[in-house]
Amino acid sequence: MARAVAAAKGTSAGRRGVLPFDGDGTVEVVVMSALVLTLLALAAPSEVDVVVGANRPVTRAAVRGCRDGDKPIDRVAIGTDGVRACAGSCRTARRIVLECDEAVVDLDGTKKRLGRRLVVTAEEGHLRIVATLPLETYVAGVVEAELGAAPDEARKAQAIVARTYARRAMRAPRHDDAHVCDLTHCQVFRPTTKTAPAPGRVLYAKEALAEVYFHGACGGRTLDAEDVWATASKAIVAVDDRRDDGGPWCSEGRIEWRHEIEAQTLTKLLVPIVGRTLDAATLVLRTAGPGRVLVGDERAARAFSAHEVQLALARDRGWGSVESPRFQVTKRGPNVTIAGEGRGHLVGLCQAGAIARAKSGQSAEAILRAYFPKLTIQ
Repeated sequence: MARAVAAAKGTSAGRRGVLPFDGDGTVEVVVMSALVLTLLALAAPSEVDVVVGANRPVTRAAVRGCRDGDKPIDRVAIGTDGVRACAGSCRTARRIVLECDEAVVDLDGTKKRLGRRLVVTAEEGHLRIVATLPLETYVAGVVEAELGAAPDEARKAQAIVARTYARRAMRAPRHDDAHVCDLTHCQVFRPTTKTAPAPGRVLYAKEALAEVYFHGACGGRTLDAEDVWATASKAIVAVDDRRDDGGPWCSEGRIEWRHEIEAQTLTKLLVPIVGRTLDAATLVLRTAGPGRVLVGDERAARAFSAHEVQLALARDRGWGSVESPRFQVTKRGPNVTIAGEGRGHLVGLCQAGAIARAKSGQSAEAILRAYFPKLTIQ
């Protein structure tokens, strides 16, 4: 889901300036920006807690390389009173903490390397596993899941965005028991042995870690973050994302879509948004500006977040139905056609555009500058 100019604010590291000293001598001043940034990086948390396997509820999992206290553990499973941790004999508790050399967990035949610690709890009849991973290992897994086959410079741009997102989540966790999950709710994560590109680099908005977003394809223009989420950062602004020939940078991807739905069904799905029943015969659903749609009927209509409407429809109709908050609605008889462009929320980094820009020879810094003109890389 995620949000340029290389180098920290101020003079670049290692550059020397000369200041007058008592009128008859000089003193050399070494600019310390690199040292300051290094100290800041060392002070930042280096590990991230990730909910893994969140999209596949499991009742048991094979484990390798982990211990419950001083006892090696080879499996965990749901028990009658919580989680059972076993290796021959078993121990049952509401919460099991496993310390690991490097955890290898087999979830339904899928083996995942998951860092040095696992916290396993029981949740609604299945296991909930939170893994503690080095930050750079997590970032590498996000890049592999999101842009695994992309050109290097696009992968670097994705890594910088993913790392920034993770660093913010480590300060303000996205879940009660973990900083992030491995789904699109946070960032998709897939364990990998590859190294994260652009290590240590993050995006800043003035003096703070930036609020960042990314999406599949923008269709030629992104949206202001605050047009999609009212409380979002004003530093993430809409940008025109077209080549010199006028075509969208993301045109190599599938950016146009269409979905058919009965008007009666559509009005029912819109009730939670507008707070009342709607008349299908006089339904109003049309664009009301960037990121906004007018929703109502002949009695009344008002503007709502187009992203809110997109999510309401996609949750019921499937995530491949209404793919972005930029769409037009046409009503013919009892049916409605919703046609739009772009994939995702259309805020921040356009992944398809980043790939095309990288293929054209643009650097990661140039790509990020295009999508985040108010941010800097540090």
